[in-house]
Amino acid sequence: MTFRARSGFLSIDALLLAFALTASLFLGSARPAARSSALTRPESRDAKRLSDMRQLQTALEIYYADLGGYPAGSFSMLGDAATTCLHARGFAPGGCSNPYMGEVPKNPEPGGRPYHYTAYRDMAHRQVCARAPCPGFEIAFDLEFAKPDTGDRMRDTAARGVAHCIVSENGMRCR
Repeated sequence: MTFRARSGFLSIDALLLAFALTASLFLGSARPAARSSALTRPESRDAKRLSDMRQLQTALEIYYADLGGYPAGSFSMLGDAATTCLHARGFAPGGCSNPYMGEVPKNPEPGGRPYHYTAYRDMAHRQVCARAPCPGFEIAFDLEFAKPDTGDRMRDTAARGVAHCIVSENGMRCR
């Protein structure tokens, strides 16, 4: 009895090839996904900070449109136990009815410093506003990885490293 060599793939060869291709695709795509979704990277935390600032700015602009000014506050740490939500009477410790912002964000850890909100009666002379409605506000925060690409009016003059940023009724700026 003689055996002839067959050309082409056997069904076991095709199965092994399909398994190898599937495994290589899975292993090749799993590593970048895990790396890019890690919130431990400074760039990821900075993206969250910028998103938080845009959300806060939007909530405060709606507050201003409804009430004719911004909530009072002097160097209030946002997102802590005393400022977890924003409603018609300003920042509150929680349980806000009809909130402008149901959950006030706080700085993602580690890195940076807490978000600090201050309302001003007179921005030029830095007079703090103790009773709402207030004509101006500022939120101070830090970026760990300077030079953000925000696409808005943020001006960044810092080299790589920590940048101190301010959000106000006039937009965002970093130095």
